[in-house]
Amino acid sequence: MTYENGKVKQLSYTLPRPENPDPPGENYIFSYGSNGKPSLRTFQQGNRPVESQVVYGYDEKDRLVSKEFKSLQTLYYRVRYEYNADSNVSKIYYLRPLDEEEIVGAELLSFDNHQRFFAGSPDLKTIEIYFFDYEPSINNLLSLKIHATPQFTYPTEPAIDYVVDYNDDGYVKAIRCVTPNNFLYEAPVFTFGEMEYECR
Repeated sequence: MTYENGKVKQLSYTLPRPENPDPPGENYIFSYGSNGKPSLRTFQQGNRPVESQVVYGYDEKDRLVSKEFKSLQTLYYRVRYEYNADSNVSKIYYLRPLDEEEIVGAELLSFDNHQRFFAGSPDLKTIEIYFFDYEPSINNLLSLKIHATPQFTYPTEPAIDYVVDYNDDGYVKAIRCVTPNNFLYEAPVFTFGEMEYECR
């Protein structure tokens, strides 16, 4: 991870495999707007031309409201966030290539009253929201209903519930899915003991 003007500028990694022990590096490069938040993320593999981009849009409160995913300058889907009065995301919308209009991808139903688990680190916030695509809510998500993803529409609408485990100091230890008969059931969605970040 490299920095420019005190902000994350580039994330780079390689993923060697037995059949390809020396692959080209994968580079994610961030550009920032006048609000100090990412306006563009580009993806480049090795020395090849830029392969894909994500363009970020904000509202008058500087909340992230849209992400446009482009491949070779062609839009292939768009994400839009709608917020509730607490500045938590209430709905996620998608506009996909074959859709004539936006569809509801998910309804976010409830949150706890703690700040988001990555709120204390500007670097980690950039990584989680702009690289791993966590939705940009203020608090930790507890339940949602999924209607669709950018690639798939569910025939039924699965509801998913999470439990956030805190230690005695009020810090998040783990986030677990606790919805029975769900593919994530009792799976650790995020476990801090198993994660390693090297931030400033």
